[in-house]
Amino acid sequence: MSRLVIFFIILLIWIVFNLVKAGQNRSGAGRKPQRIPAPVPFPEGKKCIWAWMQTAGALQLQFIRPDENRGRPAIRGSVQGIEVMIQALPGSPDSEAASVFNFHFPVAAEIGLNLILARNPHELAALSKGGKSLPPQKCGIAGRLPEHFLQVRNPEILESCLSPEYLDHLKRLNRIYPLITLSDSELLVRASGINSDPDGFRNQLSALLAVASDFAVFSSRCAERKKAPVRKIEEPAIEPKQNGTASEADEKKSSADTPELVESPAPVLPLRKNVFLHRLWSGNMTPQQQKKLFASFKSAEVEWDGVLKMAYPFSSDFVFSGKEGVKAILELEEFKPDGGIMPIKIKAVAAFPKETAKQFSGAYGKNFRFRGNLLKIEPVSKELYLTGCCITGKGGEV
Repeated sequence: MSRLVIFFIILLIWIVFNLVKAGQNRSGAGRKPQRIPAPVPFPEGKKCIWAWMQTAGALQLQFIRPDENRGRPAIRGSVQGIEVMIQALPGSPDSEAASVFNFHFPVAAEIGLNLILARNPHELAALSKGGKSLPPQKCGIAGRLPEHFLQVRNPEILESCLSPEYLDHLKRLNRIYPLITLSDSELLVRASGINSDPDGFRNQLSALLAVASDFAVFSSRCAERKKAPVRKIEEPAIEPKQNGTASEADEKKSSADTPELVESPAPVLPLRKNVFLHRLWSGNMTPQQQKKLFASFKSAEVEWDGVLKMAYPFSSDFVFSGKEGVKAILELEEFKPDGGIMPIKIKAVAAFPKETAKQFSGAYGKNFRFRGNLLKIEPVSKELYLTGCCITGKGGEV
């Protein structure tokens, strides 16, 4: 009898268990299984990712893979104390693909600066919505820039530190890029599209780094000017001269107390290619010292040779303003600086007449001899810019 009772209890438990399980299956049948969303694919493809990876390596920055950044490649790092962050923004039905370059300065200006330049007036209005623009009469730069939005707490410091060179930077950026913002601590540039050419992207980033480096100096000057104490200038007392003229002794004393101003001669440096490059990129030269030394030879004419790496026509260029032409990149020399560990490659970025395109066509890897004028140095990317160039021969020919 007891065995029969136990059997019925076990049977009852089994029936209840199956009924409960069947009910759970029926209630969950209408629900879709949850899926972990996959990362957003990067539509621009592997070619673009490769270009960004090569550019990051060339400028000693960190490449961030798309699978580590919501499906989008990125570049970050530090150059001469400037924090760099570049993001790729894939296109959508409402907006085009874009690249955003962000450069954070080592020293903030601390003048409450917010300057926006946008070619699209509707975008400019949207970005400046809720802000109060500085009245034009409060700052002398208002009429010297394209349409913009400007806020600043210390307009007199801004006007004294924002020299014509910086204004030219902003105007050139505005002609090339749809959006530029400059604040106390950073420069932000948005470019249309996502560059998929390794050399083109490296040149683009190098040019923007050079501009950001200049604005980092501007920001530092603003901060120094803001902290500098206001000094009261006292006019020296003028003593009356006897008989209306100075005595001979006074004239001799004045002459002895006034040191003679003698202009120091500019440094003499042979412009032979190997001597010039080795001196500029010696192991103990800082970027600031390189720029200062190069300034002594700016506009000097040189005749060098180099291996053609790239050449393409341009109608408007950030550095080579003016008429259209051909931009050629030539490798000048590879060497290991004194005290250096790794060899470096120095390149020339040179502007040639547009007719030169035929001579450069299909000639990558060939050696060209050329003549031109020194224009600019980029210490970080190890490039020298030359303008007014012409081909004088191939290989060792002159």
